[in-house]
Amino acid sequence: MDKNKKIIRYMVFLTDWDWGHYFCVGNNVVHQWKAGDMITWKPHVHHCGSNAGMTPKITLNITGLVEKSSLHLKKNLSFK
Repeated sequence: MDKNKKIIRYMVFLTDWDWGHYFCVGNNVVHQWKAGDMITWKPHVHHCGSNAGMTPKITLNITGLVEKSSLHLKKNLSFK
């Protein structure tokens, strides 16, 4: 692998947030998301998620190399 390439991580929330659903990345707690919302973080940042609620928490996780066409570089991106 080219050492100049950067790795990126994405999480797309496929269901709306519900009570008991949480995701932490670095020092941030993510909650209250809507289906289609996306977050991103660098690969070596600590992260964790939990579902302490009563409904499923469904997400799509993507790890890849940063390219000119990477999702986080697009303007007005919407998954809805």
